[in-house]
Amino acid sequence: MKYDKFVIWISVCFVIFFFGMSVYLYEALQAVLFNTGYRSLGYTLMALSIFFLTMSTVTIVYIIQKPKEIEKKNISSISNLVFTSDVGEIKKELDISEKQSVLMGKGEMADIDLSYLVEEHSIATEHAILNFVGHYWYIEAVTENYKVGLRREYDDTTYKLKYFTPYKLTVNDIIYISDIKIIVK
Repeated sequence: MKYDKFVIWISVCFVIFFFGMSVYLYEALQAVLFNTGYRSLGYTLMALSIFFLTMSTVTIVYIIQKPKEIEKKNISSISNLVFTSDVGEIKKELDISEKQSVLMGKGEMADIDLSYLVEEHSIATEHAILNFVGHYWYIEAVTENYKVGLRREYDDTTYKLKYFTPYKLTVNDIIYISDIKIIVK
């Protein structure tokens, strides 16, 4: 999450607050100990300090509430998986924009049953999983005995995914499961 500006703002607010309060307390202590009158600078800094403390509190509340609003919506640019044959024929298209997780494999446990696209023995019951985390989609191979490949849009190399290691997906990446080519859209 990109809250760097908020963190800087909160830090500045707290520094101003503590500086203003320390000057005010210094002047108040000086007035009590040395019987001098309060100066207007102390009051002004105290008022500014309270203002900046209030602003930093509002900012903290905003930061805490904003991710909850964002999590309700899948704001990823990835919205579809396009399943194609070796020759590029589209066999299936799946909308994943409303999902948080997608299990690919065979049988009833799988969200996407791949066994009708290729020979059943080449697909594991739980072959790969896609997870939507922090505004991004990730893919993980969930079995060591079957291969899952990933090729980036501008890369000619297909990488074999390591077992239970998340890989961030981007639009136009290509996922390979057995003889199935899945284009991320």
